Amino acid sequence: MGDKRKKIALIIEAIRGHERDVMRGIAKYARISGNWVFYMDKLDPYYHFNPTQVKHHIAKLIEWGVQGVITRYPEEFAPLRGNGIPMVSVKQERTENTFAIDNEQIGIMGAKYFLERCFRHFGFCGFENMFWSDIRCNAFCRVVSANNHSISIYEPAKKNMPFSWEKQQNSLADWLSSLPKPSAVMACNDDCAEHVLEAAKFAGLYVPEEIAVLGVSNDELICEFSDPPLSSIVLNGYQAGYEAAALLDQLIDGLKPVNSIINVKPLDIVSRRSTDFLAVEDKMVAEALAYIRRNSSGIIQVEKVAEQAKVSLR
Repeated sequence: MGDKRKKIALIIEAIRGHERDVMRGIAKYARISGNWVFYMDKLDPYYHFNPTQVKHHIAKLIEWGVQGVITRYPEEFAPLRGNGIPMVSVKQERTENTFAIDNEQIGIMGAKYFLERCFRHFGFCGFENMFWSDIRCNAFCRVVSANNHSISIYEPAKKNMPFSWEKQQNSLADWLSSLPKPSAVMACNDDCAEHVLEAAKFAGLYVPEEIAVLGVSNDELICEFSDPPLSSIVLNGYQAGYEAAALLDQLIDGLKPVNSIINVKPLDIVSRRSTDFLAVEDKMVAEALAYIRRNSSGIIQVEKVAEQAKVSLR
């Protein structure tokens, strides 16, 4: 009696929290299905830049008798699809059998989050030439503008100059310093938000009293490692992974899926220290609150608060 299990190749670098959530969702579907077996060969984290290594893995998968693929790298493993093997991509694309992250709703959620905290000045920092970053930015700006508040979009250093991390940090720090205080800055993802936090520190700005920062993806390792810990929008990677596995199962069985696009929605926002602040434009009150927050672990005397805020005790 032959092995009737479906042979699935799972080619995802589980480096980021979102990708690990996706894999958990896939694992949940596989347990319910009960007849999946995974190809889990150890891969070089940078194998997708090495055509020879990719060809080697494709050959091994074909020899193994792979029946379906879930991957973050559909371009590199396109020959498998060319051999008639069903493939679902967990990379943001604009084709069928792939993920479609609701980038517009992410931008809207970020703007509403800051508006609820009474901010009147806003900024957005994203990555150039990334369509998903542009969509998040446009949605964020639209909501902010509809509420008649000011907004600034970060423009990186000139492209024709050689890349320099120091120059990029200086450029970002200068932009943050130019924003009205307090300002709420949304970054396109957690990596970008971490850069914003480092630039704010370099510029000598208080987070969140002067610059509040929000990321996207809620990668706990990045968010908790950041200083201060980073608030972030949570994506429903677990459900998306489950739906990706269900979609692949239908494709393997030769069925035509009702929907070949997996929608990844933002779930909520995990608030951490980087946004733990109610915007106050009165400079004296803001200075007093900043001092209290920075010294909350010790004994705080009213005289010291008044001194920090540069006002009389009365």
